[in-house]
Amino acid sequence: MLGEIQDWAYNMIMRILVVEDEGAVRENIVDLLQSDSVEVASVSNGLEGFNLLKTSKFDLIITDYQMPKMTGLDFLRLCKEESIRVPTICLTGKDHPELRKYAWEYGLYDYIEKSANTEELIESVENFVRMKNEVKKQYLGDYSSELFRVPFATVAPMIHKTTFRGFLEWCESENKNPTDVVKSLISRQ
Repeated sequence: MLGEIQDWAYNMIMRILVVEDEGAVRENIVDLLQSDSVEVASVSNGLEGFNLLKTSKFDLIITDYQMPKMTGLDFLRLCKEESIRVPTICLTGKDHPELRKYAWEYGLYDYIEKSANTEELIESVENFVRMKNEVKKQYLGDYSSELFRVPFATVAPMIHKTTFRGFLEWCESENKNPTDVVKSLISRQ
């Protein structure tokens, strides 16, 4: 189903963690993404997800925003505090201003309205897969990336969606090199 994922890193298995409290939604996402080249694990809350991340490696996380025990944002904050860095797509039922603001700080790859059709989720995952490995490593690899030094207020007026996907798509549409943009933004601070 996900054509781009079929060739993930030269036939390696892509590992995705789904953190979603609604069982039917969680199972739908697992069914949508699971394939011969994609292994999907799922948990029902952020604490379970965090505990699994301490013992297992994943290439991508898909998390719900509104969950009992901790929100998706709380989950990302906890991961950041423990230096666990995995690119993440957050599913949200409605617009949350704090998600837009902290998406940048916590290095969220993308966020998608939960009510949107599954094609938007597939598109986001495929865009992540298509991203060059050196770009993933440079911008999504860890919290020491130069990009994390750029304040939200600096980047927010430039891009529609304050996520790394939004930033990289803006760079592409403006025909700008992301590294050059980051260096320019940092030099203005």
